[in-house]
Amino acid sequence: YPGILLNNRPFLAVYTAFGLLVVPGYITYKRRTLNLEAKELGAAGRLTIQSVLGCCGYFSPFVEATVSATCYSRSILPGCKQQFLEFQEKA
Repeated sequence: YPGILLNNRPFLAVYTAFGLLVVPGYITYKRRTLNLEAKELGAAGRLTIQSVLGCCGYFSPFVEATVSATCYSRSILPGCKQQFLEFQEKA
């Protein structure tokens, strides 16, 4: 039975076209859902991410940081960008 489907050109054409439609949609969905650049996050969202990942700001505590007990301008915590990228690879 699998041999019949693999030798059927219309089936292979439809299967390939379906794959070419689904893959870009999935990639776009994944990028938009994770929103690594955090452009749409408010202060509460950034604060949650900073507390969960144990980081401060995007590149450093000076860039898009939300002030908390552990995150302030002279904080020694690293930025969240690298940890966001690692999270994306795991997701």
